[in-house]
Amino acid sequence: MKRYGLIASMIIVFMFLVVGCATTPTPIQGSIQIPQTFDNVWYRPTIAKPGFFVMSDTGNFIVDNDFLEFQGEKDKIEIKFPEIRSISFGKIGTDFINNWITIEYGDEKAPLYAVISAGKALGWAGGTDTIFSTIQYVIKNNNLTFIKVQ
Repeated sequence: MKRYGLIASMIIVFMFLVVGCATTPTPIQGSIQIPQTFDNVWYRPTIAKPGFFVMSDTGNFIVDNDFLEFQGEKDKIEIKFPEIRSISFGKIGTDFINNWITIEYGDEKAPLYAVISAGKALGWAGGTDTIFSTIQYVIKNNNLTFIKVQ
C-alpha cells in the first residue's frame, strides 16, 4: 500500500513540473479573426490574492481591436487599449501551477489590474498562452507601441 502512495506522489510531482513550467507564448503568425471570445476564463481584480482558489469570477474574455472585456457571473469590465499600461504572462501569487495574464491599466499612481487565466479543467487544459498571443496580435497589428508587453 505504501508503494502506491509513493508512486502517486511521484506522478503528482512530475505533473507539477511539466504543467507548471512557464513558457513564453508563441506570437501568432499570419492573420486571425478579431474579435475572439474565450470561455471559462478566470478573473481577479488584484495581483495578490491568497488561498487555493485565487479567481474571483469566471466568465467570457473578449479580445477586440479596441478593447479587452471580461463578462463574468459577478463582474463585467471593459478596458480600452489606450488605458492599458502593461501586459505580462506567467505565474502569480500563490498559484504555482497556472499561468496568468496581468493587465495593468488606469492611473499610474493608482493602477488597476485585471488578472486572467484559462480555467478549463482547473486551468490544466491550457489556453492562457492562446489568449496572450491573441492580445499580442492585436497590439502588434494596431501598432499600440505604448503598451509594455512582458
